[in-house]
Amino acid sequence: MTLSRSGVRWRLPVLLAVLIATGGFTMACGNESVVSGTPDLGTSVTEAPSSDPEADDDEDDDGEDDDGDRDNERPESTAEADPDTSDPEYPPLDERGTRYVKELRDSGASPYGSGQQAVGTAEYVCAAVRDGVSREDMLVNVTAMVGLEMQLSGSDDTVDDVAQTYVEVAEQHYCGE
Repeated sequence: MTLSRSGVRWRLPVLLAVLIATGGFTMACGNESVVSGTPDLGTSVTEAPSSDPEADDDEDDDGEDDDGDRDNERPESTAEADPDTSDPEYPPLDERGTRYVKELRDSGASPYGSGQQAVGTAEYVCAAVRDGVSREDMLVNVTAMVGLEMQLSGSDDTVDDVAQTYVEVAEQHYCGE
């Protein structure tokens, strides 16, 4: 028992030293970047309302906080929606992309807008084929891409059938060119 008591005597200081060192390392690794990440988000949110103070001043007469907050949310969501839906911001399709979109339409699919999303899907199909991705995995991703595109265009077709068409047309008319 004498050995165990002496063992406890030297183990306790070692254990305390390890705990202190662990605490020191934890504090040293936890720098301010984690904390500063949160205020950066707040700063960007603060910048958006600062662009609307004139609108807030006009609306202060009608209703101060409720109307100002709602108006601040609408322009942000509208501004975010515009780049996704307006095709003029995209560069025009090249010959290969134009042919692919034409083949899709001839096959019964209805690509959204000028077909930029459809060409992006074809690029994915070609990369997946090159990388040896299984057809099942490829179709899962293409179905998601096509589903979004169909939602934008308001198509009522079956997503799985349209996804299959996108893959087949891409393999035949886009990837090999």
